[in-house]
Amino acid sequence: MIEVEYIALKGVNAYEPFIAFRLRIKNLSDGEITIWNSRDLVRINEQAVGYATTINASVIEPKSEKEILTILTIPYDVLERIEKSRSKEGKINLEIEYRPMLTCAGLDVDKVEELLKIKKYVLIPMVPNTTQIWLNCPVVDPKTKSTTIRVTTDEWLDFLSEVNYKRCRVIEVPAIDENEKTKQILEELDRAWRLMAENYPESLNACRKALEEIKEYMKSSGCESNGEIDFKRIYGGEKYGEAMDGLFRKIWLLTDIGSHTGRSKMTTRADMEFIITSIYMLLKSVLANLEANLG
Repeated sequence: MIEVEYIALKGVNAYEPFIAFRLRIKNLSDGEITIWNSRDLVRINEQAVGYATTINASVIEPKSEKEILTILTIPYDVLERIEKSRSKEGKINLEIEYRPMLTCAGLDVDKVEELLKIKKYVLIPMVPNTTQIWLNCPVVDPKTKSTTIRVTTDEWLDFLSEVNYKRCRVIEVPAIDENEKTKQILEELDRAWRLMAENYPESLNACRKALEEIKEYMKSSGCESNGEIDFKRIYGGEKYGEAMDGLFRKIWLLTDIGSHTGRSKMTTRADMEFIITSIYMLLKSVLANLEANLG
């Protein structure tokens, strides 16, 4: 009676983020069908993560097709569980059981039963030539004809960006205001976070680039002595300045060691989270102290 194909997914940032799955519904019958709603079981990496729903009615003419959206609300704790699974398995496999309630006009019950012979369904005859059906139909990847849909890394990273997942993880303090001087630094940190999921060496390179930009920013602010950053001037004290100078050098060393061939295989996601968040908080501290001590 119907076939359901996966098209794409996108994220929407709200109080709780949600995934909008774009699906293509093909009406294979000779009758008009109306999809009234659906409650669709979603599994990611073989874990049931919730039910997506369709609330807007869609009419599909005989032998035609239509795109619909089904929406899954996904709390941050569930998203974190998915990310842990992705970090471990290196992939996102998606399965959706599309479960619509629909009516089919223009076909008698016997014909509908023939069309549904290999599907799970509940059938309720209504007025003549109209049948109400609860259907259970697996969503298929049109490229592979499989009910296991492989979500590409780019598509998933776009989704994480759309729901602001990186900011929920990295920025748990008021965000740094972006201006001409901080724009490049923040862009490199965002790039490091995106690359962390697939390429640790390149993520570390982005971290080191962010540190280089911070170094140039501090030098351009007049905080340079003998070619090095004058942390004592930034922080208004010798001991604090020496401590921050040591911290900067140690973080730089982490990005340098980790990016070398072979060593990056020993780098974990937790290491990357530590490095990226440390650079972010270092930048925030530097900016605050530059304003307080140098105006």
